[in-house]
Amino acid sequence: MRPALCRLIVKFLNYYQINMSKRNGKIELLRFVFFVGVLLFHLNKDLYSSKLFFGEYLSFFSHGYIAVEFFFVLSGFFMAKSAMKSGSNGSIGSETVVFMKKKILSILPAHIICFAITFILVCILEKVNLQQFIINAVQSIPAFLFLNKTGISVKNIIPPEWYISCMLFALALLFPLCRKFKKTFTHIIAPAFAILFIGYFVHKYDALGVKDGWSVLMMKGQSRAIAEIALGASVYAISCKLKTLHFSRRQKVILTVFESLLFIAVMYYSVSRLKRSYDPIFLMAIMAMIALVMSDQTLLNGIFQNRFVFYLGKLSLPAYLVQTFTRRLVESYLSFLPAKIQVLVIFISTIALGALILEISKPVGRVINDKLDRLSRSRKTANKKQSGNAIRSNPDH
Repeated sequence: MRPALCRLIVKFLNYYQINMSKRNGKIELLRFVFFVGVLLFHLNKDLYSSKLFFGEYLSFFSHGYIAVEFFFVLSGFFMAKSAMKSGSNGSIGSETVVFMKKKILSILPAHIICFAITFILVCILEKVNLQQFIINAVQSIPAFLFLNKTGISVKNIIPPEWYISCMLFALALLFPLCRKFKKTFTHIIAPAFAILFIGYFVHKYDALGVKDGWSVLMMKGQSRAIAEIALGASVYAISCKLKTLHFSRRQKVILTVFESLLFIAVMYYSVSRLKRSYDPIFLMAIMAMIALVMSDQTLLNGIFQNRFVFYLGKLSLPAYLVQTFTRRLVESYLSFLPAKIQVLVIFISTIALGALILEISKPVGRVINDKLDRLSRSRKTANKKQSGNAIRSNPDH
C-alpha cells in the first residue's frame, strides 16, 4: 500500500474515532448479528428441515449454530476479566457467589417474562386441563431454574435456553479456578483443558455444534460450554497482551482489515455448505476476532459507539429468549402461509416482541433487586443482633 494512500485511509478512519465508553460497540453489534444467525438457523431447521440451499456452496444459515461458540468464548472473556479484577485477599467462594449473582440477575427478568408467556402458549397449544396444567408447571420447575442440560429437566419450555443453562454451570465451575490461579489458568490450564475437550468432540462427533446426549459425565452441550468458555479466558490473556503492544498507523489498518476478514469468514461459514468438521477452524477465527476487537488496537471503533448499537446488544437477549414463543405461535396459527413468509413474520415479531420485553424487564429487574436488597439488609440486621446477644451472654466480655 502506498504511503500517501495509507495516510488517507488512516485519516478517514480516525475521523470517526470518538470517546469510548465502558462498553465495546463492536461487541454489542456482534451480539445482535450472531443472535440473528442463531434465529435463522433455528428457522431453517424448523421450516426447512435444515435443507434450504442456494446452489452447491450456500445455504440458509445451516451453520448458524457457530454463533453459540461466539457467545461461549465471549462469556469466558468477561469471566476472566472479572476474576482478574478481584482482590487476592477475598474469599473465592464469596466472590464466585457475587459473580454468579450478577450474571443470573442480568438474565432473570427477561427469562421470567419469556418463560411465563411461552409456558402459557404451550399449555394452550396442548389444550391441557387444570390437572395437566399443574403437572406441566411442576415438570417445568427445573427448566425455570436453568437446569435444562443437567439431565434433571423434564419439560423444556424454551429449548434455546440450553445455552444459558450450560453457560451458567460452566462459569460456576471455571470462575473459582480462574480467580485462584489467574494467569496460570488463562495461560496454561484453560487452553490445555479446552484443547483436550475440543479434540475429543471433533474425534467423537466430527463437529462442535452438538448439545444433546451424554458425553462422559455430562451432557454434550455442557462439555462444549466448559471448553469454549475456558478458551474465552485465554482470549482475554491474548487481548491484554495485544493492548500492551505498540502498532503504527499502517499496522492498525492491517489489523482492522484482518479483523473484518475474520468476521466475513465466520459469516460465510454460517451460510456455507462446508462440512461441520470445519467447526474448530472457525472457532479459532472467532477467538482471534474477539481478541482483536477487545484489544482496542483496531480502527473504526468510534462508528459503533452509539446508543443504537448498544440497544441492539441489549435486545439480543430478550429476542433470543422469546424466539420459541414467536416460532410456535406462527407455526401453529399461520402455518397456511408460505415458509418464506413465515420466516419473515417470525423474524419481525421476534425483534418487536424482544424490544417490548426489554422495556418490561427494566421495572421487573428493579423489583427483583429491591427485594434482594431488603432481604440482604434484614439478614445483616439479624446477624448483628445475634452477635450482640452472644457478646452480652458471654461473661468474659
